[in-house]
Amino acid sequence: MNDNSYYSSRAVNPAESGDGSPILIVPYLWIGDFVRCHSVVKLMRQRFPDRPVDMLASTLCAPLTDYMPGLRQAIVWDMPRKSLALGQHVGLAKRLKQEGYGTALIMPRTWKSALAPYLAGIPERTGFFGEARYLLLNDLRSGERALPRMVDRCAALALPPGTPSPPAWPAPELKVTPAEAAAWRQKRGLDRDGRQVVALAPGAVGPSKRWPSGAYAALTRRLLADGLAVWVLGGPDEKPLATEIVGDTEARDLTGVLARPFARLGLIASAVVFIGQFAASTYITPFLLDHAHLHSGLVSGVFVGYGCGGILGALIGGRLVARSVVGSFAGSAIAVAALLLGLSLAANTVWLICILVIAWGLAWGIMPLAAQVWQLQAVPGAQEAASAVNVTNLQLSIAAGAALGAILIDSTSLRTVYITAATITLAAGLLAAVFGQMRPKP
Repeated sequence: MNDNSYYSSRAVNPAESGDGSPILIVPYLWIGDFVRCHSVVKLMRQRFPDRPVDMLASTLCAPLTDYMPGLRQAIVWDMPRKSLALGQHVGLAKRLKQEGYGTALIMPRTWKSALAPYLAGIPERTGFFGEARYLLLNDLRSGERALPRMVDRCAALALPPGTPSPPAWPAPELKVTPAEAAAWRQKRGLDRDGRQVVALAPGAVGPSKRWPSGAYAALTRRLLADGLAVWVLGGPDEKPLATEIVGDTEARDLTGVLARPFARLGLIASAVVFIGQFAASTYITPFLLDHAHLHSGLVSGVFVGYGCGGILGALIGGRLVARSVVGSFAGSAIAVAALLLGLSLAANTVWLICILVIAWGLAWGIMPLAAQVWQLQAVPGAQEAASAVNVTNLQLSIAAGAALGAILIDSTSLRTVYITAATITLAAGLLAAVFGQMRPKP
């Protein structure tokens, strides 16, 4: 723990340390405000060195907690901003109750931000009066509006009631090891060239709170002219801004879905598996009629079975993906590969072909959901951009798969089409299984 704060020279009152129960901090969940709340973590660790400190976090903010000294863990829970969502609060309360928190510090002023700690029965719940939170908080503080800055208001809740503010608060801190920083640079092709780096983050809640993109572009050119390197950071929603800022300069655009290694891996694996799937499925009718020699009436029944299998697979896939999106993706791809290979070898065994096709529908029914959730998890907080990229990727892959199947049919045989498709889908499954488990930190 750092010693650069107000409480570093203050003796901790043993009675103040409580019973060792953990402390929960409910911070603001915008990224900048979330980082500011690390000052509260430092203060609480100094007041109560024997009590672990946790923070509530959204999916978007949670990766930052890996680099916050003094923090035990993040409780990751996404809440809708514009609705009460009582069921979500009850679910969060159950999760908090499992941790046995003795104290909760609620930074936001809203009524619903204090609801889950109250429902969890946390004994001490501290926060400002806010939206008339008499019942929800039992350590109500006043004077919030007299404090000039957000850090003053947040950190004041970490002090005993009536304690005057210190001249300076402990600074928020994100500690990244040199090895992690080097790995991050390497993955993005940002080799050191001896220049100092200036990082620009143009994103904001809305245009009214954002510096004009033209001003960022002018600054970028000036910094480059002064011999500095410029990186433009942000999520997929900032991609248009970054494109305008970077222009035709050598500045690096690190925004967008494709800037995330885990997202890129998901897109590559999805493209490969969809090419394999549609190389085979596009030509399933001639395969069943000409290669397997099924009569047309039975083929229609097999298609119905394939469709029903797909519906069942989608239903099962929801639970599997909730447990492990990478495992579900890899398992689905490998199963499809095995079934396609089985079809290519089944010859004229009608009952076996029917079973394999229905099982194929079941195994494939999991895949579209797994591919979509992979992208949503890889780019938290930018679901629309991730979905758009995923849909475009899959549409191109479907077209490529159908084209590949046509080329193979013209030059080889239907059996070769299915063996090739099995090999491609197996490669996608192995790619996900091997590299998907090595999910990097953002």
